[in-house]
Amino acid sequence: MKLAISLFVIVLLNCALNCLAAVSDRGDKNYNNNQHEQQHKHNIIGGTYATLCQFPWMVVLLITTNKGEFLCGGSIIDNQHILTAAHCVKGATQVLVSAGGNDRYKMEVQMVVNKSNIHANQNYTGPDLFQNDITVLTLPRKLIFSDCIQPIAVAQPGEKFYSNCIIAGWGETRAGKPTQYLKTARVQLFLPSECRMFFPDVTSQQVCGGSGHWMGPEACHGDSGGPLMCFNAVTEELTIVGTTSYGEAKCQNGMGVYENVAHFVSWINRMRNT
Repeated sequence: MKLAISLFVIVLLNCALNCLAAVSDRGDKNYNNNQHEQQHKHNIIGGTYATLCQFPWMVVLLITTNKGEFLCGGSIIDNQHILTAAHCVKGATQVLVSAGGNDRYKMEVQMVVNKSNIHANQNYTGPDLFQNDITVLTLPRKLIFSDCIQPIAVAQPGEKFYSNCIIAGWGETRAGKPTQYLKTARVQLFLPSECRMFFPDVTSQQVCGGSGHWMGPEACHGDSGGPLMCFNAVTEELTIVGTTSYGEAKCQNGMGVYENVAHFVSWINRMRNT
């Protein structure tokens, strides 16, 4: 039986919901508000806390379905659109989007996205393969950008990226406990051919990120839909390269699978204009 599972969690009314996240960047430096600064030197297992507004495109998604509520992550790609995973919104009747901050209980802005503005890829297949696992949400009104609310650059076909990358979110930590504050961890970008040693069904529509070793940093339950971020090799701009899709059930093999954003650019642009 395949151990890979979707990386989202049910939100119980009396339960705190959170994510294991990650921050990594090129070389020995860390990304913060469009600047490079000294990277944390200690080893990241369950992630380290992000600084305030370090990733101003990060959003928390509370998805309502007839089976309950689920937590996922997402990324602001312009002033009215969020990029996330299709498996997050399967059966969704609405999505509460919270933006602007690190504390998921105290975000600057909240908006409700109704079903008609949830644009999951029409070719999504899951839960075994998670092909075309990508969604664009259209917000009911435009965001006002601030220090804590900014869009992230979207990977384009043919662009090259440094292999030292970053993940971030509010999902489970290695100990299986939720976190209230955004966490980050450094990961490596792997090609599909390398990733198939862990997940044989990975295709060119997907990329992998993680430490590549047992119990190393990776995304976990609750991080679905959040970004795999890498630095553009030409512009050095931090860019969303993947959206978190699935991984090993116990989050122990140090590897996660992400939808390859560049593969879906044409589709993403069509959804933005819908």
